[in-house]
Amino acid sequence: MLLVAIDGGSGKSAVVVLRCKPGKLPEVMEEAYLDNEAVEAWLRAKSCNFDVVVYEAIVSYGGAGAEVIQTAYFNGRFHNCVDKDTTVCAIERRTVKKILFGSVTGNDSAVRKHILAMYGQKSTTGKNNPLEGITSHKIQAMAVGITYNILHEEDRLSELWDPHYTDSDAFADKRTERRVKNKAKTERKAKVGDPARFSGKLKE
Repeated sequence: MLLVAIDGGSGKSAVVVLRCKPGKLPEVMEEAYLDNEAVEAWLRAKSCNFDVVVYEAIVSYGGAGAEVIQTAYFNGRFHNCVDKDTTVCAIERRTVKKILFGSVTGNDSAVRKHILAMYGQKSTTGKNNPLEGITSHKIQAMAVGITYNILHEEDRLSELWDPHYTDSDAFADKRTERRVKNKAKTERKAKVGDPARFSGKLKE
């Protein structure tokens, strides 16, 4: 399976082409960080050569700035540029994190760390490194592609983003994420061993 993974942005987007074989880690065939107009042109010309185009879905957690709205706009444009015979879908960020490391918490750094560990690498540089050049937004795009491949191999594509999701579902996951972060923060404070730190007041 040849797969195109996209990490969309408001002005530029990362594109990674992966060759996926059963039971093996996806192989990077191409990678680029391009202006969105260039990504659109590339998809119109090349998407017919691929089996799947997958990008990160934009969902609302109660607020969205101009950059997020612009990214969602370009995601829609990318979707419409894909050849009619090529599968195109979106995957939520929370699904990427759940599939890669079993939690809805974690930032870009956590995703990068997990991808490096999967490939047995400490960085994205070095001779014969399979992740050579996969930096910043590209590694986030790769995470989306790897997530799709895992779901495909395990016959779990029903877990892909549903455009008819409810706001309550999105907010529920966000509340869960906040609870996990707050619990971790409390545990870190507890290790200090000073109960006064919990209230933010100094002992008298």
